[in-house]
Amino acid sequence: MNNLKVIEEFNRIKSIPYHISTHGEPSFDCEDKAKKFIEKAMELDYEARIRVGLFEWSILPLPKSIMDINHNKSCSHMFVEFKNKAGEWVFLDPTWNPELISAGFRITEWDGSGSTELGIPCYRILSPEEGNVYLKNIDYEKDIKENGIFYHAINEYCDSFIK
Repeated sequence: MNNLKVIEEFNRIKSIPYHISTHGEPSFDCEDKAKKFIEKAMELDYEARIRVGLFEWSILPLPKSIMDINHNKSCSHMFVEFKNKAGEWVFLDPTWNPELISAGFRITEWDGSGSTELGIPCYRILSPEEGNVYLKNIDYEKDIKENGIFYHAINEYCDSFIK
């Protein structure tokens, strides 16, 4: 197992600019980044799985102009549960790209062993089993229909920090 390589993959995926797909374009939101990291970790012979937490958008450092756009107040956040070399399951969250630190987002750092902070604080973290059921029942089309304008505004805001 190459610990440095898995840390490099975490940082590479974290550095991809955050983007929620609203019109079928490539997506690099929490779910996609978590899945990409899990795939890479497994290629490097680590165990990893997706985890789901629930949060409210109001806890994020988004401008009032975005928060005033009609949207569902609660949402899910996906991150990684990773089995480290000591055999412990730890949480990893590569959601936010480093440029977003100036917007007040939590940019996570990982030492290759312990947990990172969650990029989005969750009021509830589902068990792995509950998370699997939750993921199977997501209606992405309905979500985009209800929240697409809000997501688009978040994308534009996040893009504004990339030089």
